[in-house]
Amino acid sequence: MKSGESNLSDQPLPSTTVESLGEASSAAQKGPGSSLVRRGVFGLWKLWFGSVLSTFLLLSVVVVGWATRAAQRETLRSWWRRSPLRNRGGSFAAFVQADPRTAEHESWPNWILGAHVVLESPSSRFRRGLRRAFGGFAHNLCIGLPMAFNTAVLTLPGCLLWAVAWFAGWQNSFNKGYEHAWFGPSIFILGMLLFTGAMAYVPLAQARQASTGDWRRFYDFRLVWRLVRRHWLASVGLAIVWAGATGVVLVLKLFPALAQYVPRLAEVSPAEALTISERFFGIMALALFPLFVALRLLAARVYAKAVRSGVQAGVVTEDDLGEFEWHALRRLELLSPRREPEPRRLVRLARWLATRTGQLSAGAAVFAIWFGLSFLIVVAEFFCKTEFGRGWWNQPMIQLPWFDYTPNRLREAAHAEAETMESYPVRPAPAVPVDPGR
Repeated sequence: MKSGESNLSDQPLPSTTVESLGEASSAAQKGPGSSLVRRGVFGLWKLWFGSVLSTFLLLSVVVVGWATRAAQRETLRSWWRRSPLRNRGGSFAAFVQADPRTAEHESWPNWILGAHVVLESPSSRFRRGLRRAFGGFAHNLCIGLPMAFNTAVLTLPGCLLWAVAWFAGWQNSFNKGYEHAWFGPSIFILGMLLFTGAMAYVPLAQARQASTGDWRRFYDFRLVWRLVRRHWLASVGLAIVWAGATGVVLVLKLFPALAQYVPRLAEVSPAEALTISERFFGIMALALFPLFVALRLLAARVYAKAVRSGVQAGVVTEDDLGEFEWHALRRLELLSPRREPEPRRLVRLARWLATRTGQLSAGAAVFAIWFGLSFLIVVAEFFCKTEFGRGWWNQPMIQLPWFDYTPNRLREAAHAEAETMESYPVRPAPAVPVDPGR
């Protein structure tokens, strides 16, 4: 039994939930057509705004926080689909509104605006307005920072070893120090091993932190590895999808290097080239940002299924759950042991994956996928060397979703051209008089 258990259904709803219910009822009175239009408009707005934020390094932390909140919502939805409450005709909106812990997940997270909060003191109106105006942005930032930090703790060591190996390899080539030729490849292979081991763990660890709302749960190594081992097939699928999405980014980041071989693009001025590059990566962000979020939602679904089946099979205890998870599963009546028959076509595969041979084979597949991606990162960095070693220390689909690869040297060239134009403006040629007798 978790501490703080109470019958939340008997407690009065907070003002936040009451206002949400009022807005929902008024929206329902307007008809389903207007509701769909509003959802579409707000969905496009959130898509566009997230794509814009993902073109800036510092603001990409906010994107991480927003995606983390969306992943927690997806975990709840996955559990609700398997809940007896749904079979009784309940709705997901009614479920989340009944508890202040989950009330914010009635809809997708906000980017900027906070929730409606009614404070009793009249002197706190300014604070209430400030929280309403920027509460969502601050919430995304506070959630995104620990998620980005935890991800970097496990993935950054291997990425930095890649950068060291790259530098050592070029120094060895320039200085002809062949007696140290082993150093660069050895360091790079060590970095690949560290990165591969981390990526076998990170997707479900991110989903666990998102589900519990506690950054410390990211480091529940024993539980997360237990879930990974129980769901090797899903882990292989996650590795394929995440590595494929990372490969898409590696291909798109080659645009600045390949543009010089296009005759029309090679002849444009630096200012025009800067505009083209920023527009290209801005348009690409419209596709890459939803892909980044979709990866988190997919990992959340896998994690939700692993936790639910583990709890009902007795493999995951109630003490292993976070406070938020325990309350949600209790309300959804999913804490009691229950055995669900698997589809017949998957029974043999599931039995084989449960064997030592199956686990070793699935583990080898995950290792090969991430190990192979490391070579793709080297190839992409060789053809298009990023500034400040960015191509080594940040993989946007895994760490910070920063999708703008416009070179700084291009921005500097465009700025220098603009200053030159201001200092030495080009005067128009004088008009040539036309002889009317001709």
